[in-house]
Amino acid sequence: MTWGSHGKSQDRARLRLLGALRGDGALVWPDGSIAVTYELDLFGRGPVRLASGNLEGLFSKLAPADADPATLPEDLHLRLDDGAELEIELIALDAGTAEFDARGAAVGAYMVSRLVGDEARGSY
Repeated sequence: MTWGSHGKSQDRARLRLLGALRGDGALVWPDGSIAVTYELDLFGRGPVRLASGNLEGLFSKLAPADADPATLPEDLHLRLDDGAELEIELIALDAGTAEFDARGAAVGAYMVSRLVGDEARGSY
């Protein structure tokens, strides 16, 4: 419970870091793919799950230096080290790094099951 600006209590769930995944994978789109190293964090606020992260790779194949940002592929997926794919949206991109948000209802269910499985194996 938190207090609002007028001293009234508000029932508001806090954003919590639920876990993180790190690994080698691929950024995939209909016309190609790029090998990447990823860092993916899962956050929760009540029942809502949000995922965001960073990628390292050679992104010139995706977006040449003189490309208009509007020409980036729209159907981007991050293929994780276990073969699962998450639909993502790039929010920042340069020659060697990118930031992204993961989308879709499946993100929460997949990430929670993966984190629980990794935790049980002691590998996350």
